[in-house]
Amino acid sequence: MTQINDLSERKKANSLESSYVVKAPAGSGKTTMLVSRLIRALANVNEPEEVLAITFTRKAAEEMRKRVLALLSSKDSAKSIDPELPEIVNKIRMKDLEKGWNLNSDPARLSIMTIDSFCSGLLKRASSFSESLYYPTVEEDYKSLYTLAARRALSEISSEEHKAFLGRVLSKYDSDWSRVERHLAEMLEQRDTFFMEVGVGLDLNQMGQRFSDLLTSRLLSCDKLFSPSQKQDILTLYNFSETHLNPKNPKLMRIFPEAESASLEKWHQIFERLIFTKTNALRKNLNASNGFPSGLSETKPMKKLWRETINEIADSPSAIQTLMQIVALPKSDNIHNELSDLKDIFELVKLASAHLHLIFSQRQATDFTQQTLDALSALGGLEEPSDLTLRLDYTLKHILVDEFQDTSPVQLELLRKLVSGWVQGDGRSLFLVGDPMQSIYRFRKADMDLFNQLFQLGRIESVPLERLTLVNNFRSQRSLVDSINQLFPPALEAVGSSAEFFVPQNTVRIEDYGRPLTFHNISPDDRLAEANYIAELIISIHGEESVLKSEERSTICILGRSRRHLEEIAQTLKKRKIEFTSVELSSLADIPVIQDLMIVSRILLHPADKVAWLAFLRAPWAGLTLEVLSKLSTVPVLRDFLLHSDAVVRLTREDSERMAWIQDILHKSYQALKTHSLLDSLKMTWNAIGGGSLYRDANSREATRQFFRLIHELEKEDGLITYQKISRLLEKSYPDNHQNVQGSLNIMTIHKAKGLEFDIVIIPSTHRTVKSEPQSLLYWEDFHVDSSSRGPIVAPYQNNTLTSLYSYLRSLELQKIREEVVRLLYVALTRARKKVHLLGKLYDSEEDLEKRQFAKPPKGSFLEFIYEKIPQELIQYSSKDSLVEPHDNRGVCLKRMEFPQVNIDTDPFGGSAMRNKISLDALEFEWAGITARQIGIVAHYIFQSLDDLIKHHSTREIIDRSLKYARARFRSMGVSVGNMNLALQRTETGLNNILSGERGQWLFNTSHCLVQRELELFPGGGFGDKKIIIDRTFVDAVGIRWIVDYKTGYHDGSDVDGFIESETLRHKPQLDYYASVLSLEEHREIRLGLYFPLLDRWKEWPYDQRSSLN
Repeated sequence: MTQINDLSERKKANSLESSYVVKAPAGSGKTTMLVSRLIRALANVNEPEEVLAITFTRKAAEEMRKRVLALLSSKDSAKSIDPELPEIVNKIRMKDLEKGWNLNSDPARLSIMTIDSFCSGLLKRASSFSESLYYPTVEEDYKSLYTLAARRALSEISSEEHKAFLGRVLSKYDSDWSRVERHLAEMLEQRDTFFMEVGVGLDLNQMGQRFSDLLTSRLLSCDKLFSPSQKQDILTLYNFSETHLNPKNPKLMRIFPEAESASLEKWHQIFERLIFTKTNALRKNLNASNGFPSGLSETKPMKKLWRETINEIADSPSAIQTLMQIVALPKSDNIHNELSDLKDIFELVKLASAHLHLIFSQRQATDFTQQTLDALSALGGLEEPSDLTLRLDYTLKHILVDEFQDTSPVQLELLRKLVSGWVQGDGRSLFLVGDPMQSIYRFRKADMDLFNQLFQLGRIESVPLERLTLVNNFRSQRSLVDSINQLFPPALEAVGSSAEFFVPQNTVRIEDYGRPLTFHNISPDDRLAEANYIAELIISIHGEESVLKSEERSTICILGRSRRHLEEIAQTLKKRKIEFTSVELSSLADIPVIQDLMIVSRILLHPADKVAWLAFLRAPWAGLTLEVLSKLSTVPVLRDFLLHSDAVVRLTREDSERMAWIQDILHKSYQALKTHSLLDSLKMTWNAIGGGSLYRDANSREATRQFFRLIHELEKEDGLITYQKISRLLEKSYPDNHQNVQGSLNIMTIHKAKGLEFDIVIIPSTHRTVKSEPQSLLYWEDFHVDSSSRGPIVAPYQNNTLTSLYSYLRSLELQKIREEVVRLLYVALTRARKKVHLLGKLYDSEEDLEKRQFAKPPKGSFLEFIYEKIPQELIQYSSKDSLVEPHDNRGVCLKRMEFPQVNIDTDPFGGSAMRNKISLDALEFEWAGITARQIGIVAHYIFQSLDDLIKHHSTREIIDRSLKYARARFRSMGVSVGNMNLALQRTETGLNNILSGERGQWLFNTSHCLVQRELELFPGGGFGDKKIIIDRTFVDAVGIRWIVDYKTGYHDGSDVDGFIESETLRHKPQLDYYASVLSLEEHREIRLGLYFPLLDRWKEWPYDQRSSLN
């Protein structure tokens, strides 16, 4: 181990005589330092409750408590952390005995908790000072209450008191009620920050003056970027341009614009003409449309002057960022209407907040936001602290706050009140630890600027904070730390963020594990190809370490920006039998056993729900055929029919027995509901139908236990339990995971990996983005222009967001989101001890790599900020010459449990068998020749990949890539040389028709939702075991479900219409059958279509359920 360069800083951190704010980068031993200080603090107090440690998550709190208790129980472990600790630990043990702390038996006396737990405890203590009791419980499904409060507020449009301003707000949203409701509900979630930073009062004149001051300040910053000679050059260029754009009446600039609000329009004219494009990109050239005609001799030297000027600006990302802020600024006289709209929005937020308070009161509930606000209120003001604050001031001696970079404004205010009565040298201390580079929770209102401001100020209230910066890394190998040191300063500069947030580190570890970073180029850009590549990479790593003992093998973690980036990988690993542990990748609602339990819950809670009954009777325990379900779907109230009708005698003998069995269970279930809880009734029904026998694996059993615990908790709340409420909670709940052991493969989002470390980290989809372009009811920003002009500027929603104050403030929020992307990448890279593998599309060919011709990554992707700084020797070319064949994409799976078999001698309903019960052999190619079948097979695989290809490539690129694949595939299928050109020609014809034809472009339009390709269905039941495959299905913009089959047949004759009609008659029963299966899954209009890409023809028809059952 090498020398620890920041040893003096770490020794200072142990001193309880001073308060500190510590900048602690990833891997710097932050938790060990916190535990060491906490141990020292415990040794210097009379009661353990006098030391408060606040962590960001419950998991972190529990981990810290375990480490403290482990140190107190072992001298050796304490010595390994700090040679002074064993003596301190002995002192705590003596106190534990003498004062009866009993920490081992009562570890809750260690006040290590989240900020939410602390606020809850504060309020319970506050209730002891008053006559009231603090009884509300935190509502788990709080977002539904926000929506309810928003809906109630908007419904008051019918009242005389509120209809005027509500009408004005709705008109701003073009009467889009649902969008206003959604934005208002989102505002309620951040109402704590809003009320603290903005308040409930509104001084429009003051806000207008504040904006004017801001505008002037921004222009001054911009003005300083240009030297006098540059200003003169810009004037020369602008006037040259103006002379040629408006030769009859040129409006020339005599002097460079002043740094004042009245000159903003002139600044905009210069920027739009010379520096930025309409899309706010830096200009790369000038032409006649900019006033620089190519035919004039003066144009060439002018363009040269322009390039010299622009190059000086382009070399400084921070300068570009400063100029961009001016481009986005609206004129002062344009914001008055916006500010006047604020009054209406303020009234709406206050009205919705009042409704939310009423809902909380009615339900005896609260949320974390209200809990924090109530805790703040309970502490009183800074000048007039409450009795609770005075009591805490007497009790608390030492406060430690972890992950301080993720603190919100309200939480900081809470901390300020806690230390408001402290005086330097009174024996109390504050210890704040954080890393601005790991601030990745802006969506939870975390504000990194609070940490940076406090670090620069070096004080909170009257408590001075000594600044410490840790520079040693105990986690990662040297070459990995060096690579991170090289990558991030330019990445921060590229995004317009200050590089001072980043702390270059020195490594302490001496091990060398080889190349620390490897960039794997994935081409073509395909999620499945990437997933298979990752599977091969993991197999390779496991193979290299197969000779090692299990405890010596590397822990691996696949980290994604979102669950979407990981879904395909998880499916591929499952298919390839590669075991892994996922952390909150899929919710409980996605687990099959939970979906079946929800079917049972739904019929018990909503007995008139026909959809629920059909699902119940379709499920394996009943296993009724589609014929039976289709007939039952015409019954008005299925429950009454099932419980009281004698119609079951019309079924086959087996189905009659099944129905009689189900009927008996249902009678008992509904009787049980009258005398038992929902939980007990659910358990009895589930056991009676044999649900447990369907799911015998450990994960399903654990998920079942979690489901029943959730129902139990809901019943304890003593409120109305609905199917919708259970569904919302299941979407937010995740399977308990007890398998995350050392040496395993893990998959999780980067946010979930915070605080964890692994030997090897794999980061997929570095070239992809995550959609994050929010729109809000309000945007506000707290500006500190100078000591006399500070405070928030607020703007309400505007329809025209191009030149508004709302647009400007929104652009600032989007910029902060972009800066957080760089920090998110930092968190991902710093989870690794040994190596990091990054996957993404950098280029298309090895020739591009040699020329350093990287494909420009999408804006907002990880690669955007680092691709130009990647050393060539770290890039591994991994292009695949052929598309990867897709893995199973199983959709509906209709099965039935084992039941005594009975010979069926009669039709189930006394009529003919279902007309659509047809053989589902490959109709597509049964009349075709060998080459036609081969064309069809290859074309289907290509069509399946088109969605992703269309997003990222031109038509020519798609055709070239596809034909390259097709040629290789045809060759492997044995297509003769004589037929090869024909096969390729027809494949190209089909692709051209899809990519250029109106019908093909519609079929692959990105606006469609619920798109599935090659969807496999396993009907089961009375239809045999054969699977069916739907080529393409989606829901269009008006909500119609489309089921499309590609027909790659070719017709050389003259009667093409006759050929199409013949094919339609032949394939219509097949598609109608597909629709009959999907119609049981969802209730929406269905239309069916046959697409003939080689002929560019289309045939469609509506699905008629009644005719399909005749």
